[in-house]
Amino acid sequence: TVEDGAAMSTAYAEMGLWDGARGYVTVDGVGSTWTDTSSIITGRYGEGTLDILNGGQVTSAGGVIGYYMINAPVADGVGAEVLIDGVGSTWTNTGELLVAKWGHAQMTVRNRGTVTSVGATIGHSEYPAPQMESRSLAYVWIEGAGSTWANSGDLVVGRAGRGEMSITDGGAVTNMHASIASDGNAWGRV
Repeated sequence: TVEDGAAMSTAYAEMGLWDGARGYVTVDGVGSTWTDTSSIITGRYGEGTLDILNGGQVTSAGGVIGYYMINAPVADGVGAEVLIDGVGSTWTNTGELLVAKWGHAQMTVRNRGTVTSVGATIGHSEYPAPQMESRSLAYVWIEGAGSTWANSGDLVVGRAGRGEMSITDGGAVTNMHASIASDGNAWGRV
């Protein structure tokens, strides 16, 4: 836990590495920061949780929520979750954000939290075959006025995977271009 105005810096971070592992990071409170100069992977093979609360701030060069290699059994599943909750709570990605890359993942932004990214996919697989789409199951919720996801690149909801995004009660998502179910084996809903 990063709290009480503490600062953490890393060059690369994975939470929940290897089968059966569970990794948790919480960044809580104004002035509490985590800066990663590469990508933050939340849930790789194992379970991962990242909570950014009450004005905490995370900065990374990219992010993956829910990732495991294509040979991992689907039955094992992967639980990966990111929560950005509260005024001033931010996750700033200077690169791409992937929600479920061969994994099961969700991201929730609420109570005026903010996420930024440069390109994003919800439900991603690089192998567009029918048997692969169940490997990527992704859900994104943007809830309430002032809760935002500002994506300065393209947004894909369902790329050879299953993706769903819900924007409710005044939440907002901005992007350059958007596509839903970007190939014949994908499933997407907004």
